[in-house]
Amino acid sequence: MKKTIWSIISVAMIFSIYFSYEMGYFHFLWDADKSKISFGVVGLFVFGWSKLGYHLYKDSLNEKSLDTGYELADHSMALGMLGTVVGFIIMLGSLKGADLSPESIKALFSVALSGMGTSLYTTAVGLISATILRAAYHSAYEEQQNV
Repeated sequence: MKKTIWSIISVAMIFSIYFSYEMGYFHFLWDADKSKISFGVVGLFVFGWSKLGYHLYKDSLNEKSLDTGYELADHSMALGMLGTVVGFIIMLGSLKGADLSPESIKALFSVALSGMGTSLYTTAVGLISATILRAAYHSAYEEQQNV
């Protein structure tokens, strides 16, 4: 990955983040993800992306920095899967000792669906961030091999 491509993608990401914030997607994710693990995944993604840019601009990309990038992608994926487990625990925890009367079913579904939302959002954020990081580091690796 060349410096200019990294810069263009970074600017596009900044605009996307800004517009996502303005449209209320961050607040939606904050409310939907009860575990807040998605924001840890986003933090790992920002760190990995910034680290790649640093190494590209310093021309210091080596095997160790590429391995670190792949590890960050793996940790993003692992945190996404952890969020899945936490979401299912929230969902199944709402069923423990639940009163199955018609009046309490609505409240039961509300808690169960919030757990399901947590699991789905953390999985999606983990998969997307890990895929982008892996692709970027792989592209940088391929370019390094061709030089």
